[in-house]
Amino acid sequence: MQSTLKRVVYLIIGLVLLSGYGSSVHGSLEQVSRAQENDRVDAPVRFQSIVFDIAPRAANATFIQDRDGFFWIGTQVGLVKWDGMHVTFYNKANSGISDPFITKILTSQDGVLWFGTFSGGLNKYDKETNTFTHYHHDPSDPQGISSDAVGSALYGQSIIEDNEGFLWIGTATGLNRFDPIT
Repeated sequence: MQSTLKRVVYLIIGLVLLSGYGSSVHGSLEQVSRAQENDRVDAPVRFQSIVFDIAPRAANATFIQDRDGFFWIGTQVGLVKWDGMHVTFYNKANSGISDPFITKILTSQDGVLWFGTFSGGLNKYDKETNTFTHYHHDPSDPQGISSDAVGSALYGQSIIEDNEGFLWIGTATGLNRFDPIT
């Protein structure tokens, strides 16, 4: 188990470095290095390079592991689902996701996956049907999401869930409270 966790940590570090944001996380990598000095490892630590053949410039924006153990990796060109062996790639053309640039991913308390996008609003993934439901900005609906630009690939958390099950969604024009039940 500890070996698997270490591999996941190294995968995360590798994805961040590959994303082009490596210079901004230099201090964080020094902290990881210091933490590793305190972690006793019986065998030498080895890095495993993992390459997804999806597209050039598919920089990582966000990723998460869901309750079923799948890794979901949001990129600028689509969404990657990885089970540790096989890759499934979702983009606007093959899956119906509203925008291929995934900025944030959240697994809610009930296990539902939510995807924020750069210009396509909020997407809810249905595991049973392998489809996406879209929540777009509608200027005529004051109760709707305030913008189709959900979050940012560079700045903080933009989708969180509170203890009551409401989603809080940061967009380009404001903060939204969303009730997924209604």
